Amino acid sequence: MVARNARAGLRDVGVQNLEKRLGPLFEYLRMRYDRDAENEDDSDVIRAVVSCGREALEAARGGFHDAKALVFDAFFFAWVSHAPSIGVTPGDPFTARSLWRLSLKQFEAAVRELNLGRELRDTLRRVPDAASRKIIALLDESLFSSGDEASDDDEGVSRRAKTETDERTSLKSEDAGPSSHEVAHDVDFLLESVRQAARDDLFTCAKLAGTSLLCSERYQESREKRRSEASDTNDADRELVAVLNRIRGDADAASNRDAGALAVELVQLLLTSPETTLTRLVRVASTNTSQASLLLSAFFAQPGIVRMQMNPSEPPRMLMELARLLHKPPAELKGSHALEGLKTLIEALCQPRQALSDANDDGERFGKRRLALPSRSQLDHRHVLLFIVIPALSLTVEETDSEFEFWALRILQTLLTGFDGDKTGNAETPIECSPSGTRLLRATYPGSMLLAMASRIDSRSGSVAERTRELAARLLQCCVAALNSSSLDTEEDVSTLESLAHADAEAATRLTWHTRMLMETLMRRVREIRPTPTRSPPAAPSLGPEDDVSATASALADVILLCATQFLRGDDIMDLIHGNRSADGNLKEIIERVRDCSGSSSELRRALLEACTTLLPRLTAREFDVVLQEALPRLLGSVQGAPEGDQGSCGPLVVDFLTRVSLAQMEISGKNRDIETVSRQLASAATRVNEASATDGEHHTDVDFLAAAFHNLRCVSVVLSHMTTHSSEKARDILLNVALELAGKLCDNERMVSEVAQLFEACPDERCKQHVLAVCNTKGGRNATIESR
Repeated sequence: MVARNARAGLRDVGVQNLEKRLGPLFEYLRMRYDRDAENEDDSDVIRAVVSCGREALEAARGGFHDAKALVFDAFFFAWVSHAPSIGVTPGDPFTARSLWRLSLKQFEAAVRELNLGRELRDTLRRVPDAASRKIIALLDESLFSSGDEASDDDEGVSRRAKTETDERTSLKSEDAGPSSHEVAHDVDFLLESVRQAARDDLFTCAKLAGTSLLCSERYQESREKRRSEASDTNDADRELVAVLNRIRGDADAASNRDAGALAVELVQLLLTSPETTLTRLVRVASTNTSQASLLLSAFFAQPGIVRMQMNPSEPPRMLMELARLLHKPPAELKGSHALEGLKTLIEALCQPRQALSDANDDGERFGKRRLALPSRSQLDHRHVLLFIVIPALSLTVEETDSEFEFWALRILQTLLTGFDGDKTGNAETPIECSPSGTRLLRATYPGSMLLAMASRIDSRSGSVAERTRELAARLLQCCVAALNSSSLDTEEDVSTLESLAHADAEAATRLTWHTRMLMETLMRRVREIRPTPTRSPPAAPSLGPEDDVSATASALADVILLCATQFLRGDDIMDLIHGNRSADGNLKEIIERVRDCSGSSSELRRALLEACTTLLPRLTAREFDVVLQEALPRLLGSVQGAPEGDQGSCGPLVVDFLTRVSLAQMEISGKNRDIETVSRQLASAATRVNEASATDGEHHTDVDFLAAAFHNLRCVSVVLSHMTTHSSEKARDILLNVALELAGKLCDNERMVSEVAQLFEACPDERCKQHVLAVCNTKGGRNATIESR
């Protein structure tokens, strides 16, 4: 094992050394192409390619790699990945990052001068036949001439190259098409060919024949005829169930033969009952993890299963089925777990399958993928955006289905991050667009997508689920950063710029100015480059008379909301208020109003209470965490006159203030949902503030911790005491749970048992009192038993 790891390490070193040697060459070629594309094949450029290739060959000799194969792979991939007529989109991450590129003449010269003919022929035997024929048609015939060392297989490649032109000519001279009788016969023959190829382990042949059978327009009429003849869908459903029941439980260890055999049976069923078959396949793959692995392998063994269309003008049928089930899931797919399985299936079909490793080099070539075997995803990412994500985001907030919307956003997150982002959905993990994700965003409708996500953030009335709003906020920040870091003023950026400009104009009538501020760094650039249609930056409404406390409360609410959305940090707020930093634009009037009121601590306290009573119930849990850590400690410290450096450590003040917010909310609101939200926020603050001052093993002896915990418990008991029989039962349970948690920690110190008991003896809620006294009795022991009055 040690020796094998050492060899793998040496292989990595060999690859890295070659990358470093060829890197300057490809950088020179890229600069030369950008500056003078018409003369990229000048003799001096060709000589540079050959010279660098020869030096790389010499440097790579003596390692574990075949030096010629290694250099050829690099050159071949650099050429084929930029040859549009071949239609190959390789997925190697290294080359996508490095932007290596060779022209046709440069590649031919390198093969000819470096004697890489054998490596070329070996590669053409490994790639699919369709790609091989296109490559042969482009290259000079002299590259395929067989030398003395060429094998019979090499001669076969040469013969195929020589006959390629004749085949194309023959195809062009054929009649318009075969008769329906011939096509029907061809379908039966082709289906049998698929079966035979699968039995003989000829996976590429089976894949090409099956895909042609399911997707080629040549067999469209025959497929429609077979569907019309198969009238009994129940028989097809029973047959499919029998096929699926034969899948073993250890599907993760399924071989290529198992997947190929299953794929052949599915091809036959799709020819007669495609709707029934695809619906059942999607449901099983989404809900049954033991069968999903083999089904995915079967889909990759026969790409036509996923790409099959009912009519040439329609999108793939499986894509539409996935979108339908995600939008309106049946009973068996309702629930978070089943919908997550559906989302996972869509992501798996969007992710390119790993290329098979080469037995000679363990697949340890550039980027740990075989350069000559490009891998494609089953579903086109643009189609997924068009038929799944955009329909979810194009609905208005009132029309939207929260589950459909959330999982569509999760799929969008995966497409934007390039399958390398956070898989847990952790709200604290930043989302970053990959280069491919940024290109995908720019190539679709970036303005509409930004506007749709911003609309979800702006919905604070409860019509959009909290987790959907939080994910939309993270994705909006990610998309704005990605678009803002790319060019917007070239000819290729016209469509992107136009989409963003219209979104900016639409946002003025649909979004609040706070949410528009989240996109302002990007939209400011867009307005400078494209001033039409006419639009203005986000503007805050007028605050009203200077002596109006409600106007000051409105200004404070604006500041806190900008902090909640992370447009401002807590230190930024205090710098603006204290004049350490100048405020401009929308912030100027707001900050001046807060600054004018800061001379009267009582008025500022009243305004802050009014602002938080109105605003806090509309914040998500993540937004409140930001406010709890950034805004509230500093604003309350400023009200109390604390020095600037100590305004971030005002834990007891925060809990006391949130207690007043809860009482005010119960008095003026009467809305159970708002009361539950502020109760949850009070509970969060009461259990987190100063909790880090002591570990679990020593908190009962830490004086600061005991003082803070007792203060927080007293605040919670005050709110519980003011709850009536008509108050929300959920809010009462939230606060009771945190009261029991704090009481349990305090009663670990025997001296605090009586203090905690006395705190709740006068509580009007008998149930709460009994629960807390039970904790005191349990923690205090037999001798410290306290009788409830």
